[in-house]
Amino acid sequence: EERFLDTNPYVRTKAIQAFMKICDLEATRGESQQFSREKVKWAKLAVRSLQDKSSLVRRNCVKLLSKLVLVHPFSALHGSQLSLSQWEKRYSEANLVFTKMDHECDVSMDDAEQEKSIDSQKMKLTIKYYEEAIEFIKTLHLGINHCCKLLYSKNKTEVIEAMDFFVLTDAYDVEVAYTGIKKMLHLVWMKSSNDEGVSIPQHLVHCYKQLFLTAPDSCNYKEKAAYISKNLIQLTVDASVADLASLEKLLGLLYEEKFIDHNVINVLWAIYNNSDNAFDDRNISTNESLSKEQVHGSITVSYPHLTL
Repeated sequence: EERFLDTNPYVRTKAIQAFMKICDLEATRGESQQFSREKVKWAKLAVRSLQDKSSLVRRNCVKLLSKLVLVHPFSALHGSQLSLSQWEKRYSEANLVFTKMDHECDVSMDDAEQEKSIDSQKMKLTIKYYEEAIEFIKTLHLGINHCCKLLYSKNKTEVIEAMDFFVLTDAYDVEVAYTGIKKMLHLVWMKSSNDEGVSIPQHLVHCYKQLFLTAPDSCNYKEKAAYISKNLIQLTVDASVADLASLEKLLGLLYEEKFIDHNVINVLWAIYNNSDNAFDDRNISTNESLSKEQVHGSITVSYPHLTL
């Protein structure tokens, strides 16, 4: 941990990479609780080092944060998602239960009450578990805010690592991930370099395909078209003029790659022509009425297809 502040950026990088290797180790049951506390600490160290002067250090910190998300120790009770609002709700509810149980134990201490006392203890551990999870998620929020600045880095690899981090955290339901996803939309204007590998605009296309154009496997083709249409329209809601310009450019690339098929286009036009029944006519269950902004969004999203 001290090597995170070493004067040599190569040493700082090696320290970060060592933690990534530790994350891959399987902890025994007795060690898992200790590991959970340590991983919160490592996340804080990584977030702090996202402001390092060395690009090599920063991009390895993004990798470490991604690894910590993938192996985070808070999936035992409620699954792997990391929505802060959900965890704060669970924490609040657990505190109410604990207060009630603690009051009941103070009244008498017969055998039944002693069992209840063992249960104040279990609840205490649960509350501690929630506290650590919330601390971890808030650290990720701060890390995402720092990663937004890395999108403007001159180092292509660093930018791509930040983009992948936003996609990953979005998959884990981290609310502020959408902030980064929206900011990286403007990377569509970056010119392709002569370097080997995928360019930033190309990587952006694949990120947005994964985020907004990939429907659940259980969907049929009609449901898939509706799902994708809704996602694309949502990108236009509350978008600035600059956002819309970047979105139009990106949609053109998505259409060129044929990531948006004719079924989606048909749904978009149906929304524009008959907004109230656009989804119902395709036997897609929804009771939501579409706002004017969403109807306008449908033509905004379908327009780049007309210009090809």
